[in-house]
Amino acid sequence: MEKETLGLYVSGHPLDEYMSYIKNTATITSKELIESTEISENGENLKDTINYDGQNAVFCGVLTSSKLLTTKSAKQMMFANIEDMYGSIELVIFPNVYAKYYDILQADNVLKVTGKISIKEDEKPKIIVSTLETITANKKIYIRLPKDKFDMENRVIDYIKNMGNATRGSVPVFIFYDGTNKIKALNRTLWLNVSKETLDVLKTAFGEENVKVK
Repeated sequence: MEKETLGLYVSGHPLDEYMSYIKNTATITSKELIESTEISENGENLKDTINYDGQNAVFCGVLTSSKLLTTKSAKQMMFANIEDMYGSIELVIFPNVYAKYYDILQADNVLKVTGKISIKEDEKPKIIVSTLETITANKKIYIRLPKDKFDMENRVIDYIKNMGNATRGSVPVFIFYDGTNKIKALNRTLWLNVSKETLDVLKTAFGEENVKVK
């Protein structure tokens, strides 16, 4: 990673191209979390300080480092650092969550994190992670309907509706009608992530040749 080598981002922050999405999605920043604990520790403006402890939050950032641990029950969990435009905070990823999302918990991945904020005395703020998804800039998922299957449009939409929350993400989904110029953009609630698991589900349902990410 550029920052690890030079101590700063020379070619621009890795989140620059995602800022529009982050602005509309994240509910908290590292700056807000850190400032809230600093004010509390100094004993200043306590009546105006937001108590974030225990609140659910959405945080977006780039994963910068991680440490994998094995619990007493021989299950794996992870502590990781994630950085937004202002600073970094720690993620706590317990075994049940780690088992579900381990494949995207890689350094330099840009992630949307949903979880519960934990603020304890003499500790930096943390997020106890419940779900994760990759944020992919300027990519789209296209599902092609062959000429003899245009009447399956509603079936495709219903299938995606029922795919489950683990497949939801920030990537727009379009239905492309083969042999025509018609493309249908699906509702924002049906946008997906581009994890291997999600794409495998789509390819199994509609055929590998009919699912493309561009």
